[in-house]
Amino acid sequence: SKIVLDSTLFSGPSWEPTWERSEQTQGYMSEVTALQVDGDRKNPASATSTRSTTPVANAGKYFKTALGTSAAAAVVSEAKMPAGMKQIASVYSQPISQWVKYMLLTSDNTQAEYLARLVSLKQGFDGSFNSLNAAIKMGLNATMLSSANLTIKDGSGLSDFNSITPKYLAQFSKLVLSGVGNYAVIYQGLPIANESGSLASRFNKENLDAAGKIIAKTGWIKRGYTLSGIIKSKDGVDLVFAVYAHGKVDDTTKLAIDNFVTAVYRCGDSLSNN
Repeated sequence: SKIVLDSTLFSGPSWEPTWERSEQTQGYMSEVTALQVDGDRKNPASATSTRSTTPVANAGKYFKTALGTSAAAAVVSEAKMPAGMKQIASVYSQPISQWVKYMLLTSDNTQAEYLARLVSLKQGFDGSFNSLNAAIKMGLNATMLSSANLTIKDGSGLSDFNSITPKYLAQFSKLVLSGVGNYAVIYQGLPIANESGSLASRFNKENLDAAGKIIAKTGWIKRGYTLSGIIKSKDGVDLVFAVYAHGKVDDTTKLAIDNFVTAVYRCGDSLSNN
């Protein structure tokens, strides 16, 4: 008997060449393959568990084990499945809206890459890294914001060669704040200061008065921290913002961003463009 693994839904390399391999060994990113189990984490219970270079083969091992003695002698291989094969079972994921919320809340890089590939395929591209710049810009056309000056190398933001301005993110956050249509999904998935997701442990101590009032997406690469989203300011006015800190960064950088955003929260409408 044979077990054939088809991971051909996405085209091209499974690793972006501008990413550091330490992202993989430290557990922040897997190879981007259309077939893998639990983000290819060595320990699925740990969000940042080490990833391998063979996620498809690993999925095959899990599947063979799950089949038990009936597949004990089965040979596992990787290939594109021929047309006309008989389907004997299937499984469906949660709705994509749930994927988006989970990715935003936890900053799951692998999940972000999958979503980018699905955008690529939806726009008629091949699901490769090379397709993402054009495909995601097409997807952003509905925002009516100009994406001409954006450079998109990946879906997770790990590449140093992505280029998106703070102004663009602030303008996009204004659309999210509207809560109209699919923007509501994004709003519902954003971390909340001192309460949830990647902001659960931030905005405490001297910034505790802003807890629950900053609804924003965190960003981190080795040369920068970002935070962008919505401020429910002290005077009751909703503000949108984006903050980038580039250079040598550490936890003090995050604290500096939190201090700044808390100050904006306290000032409220006096800092707006109204």
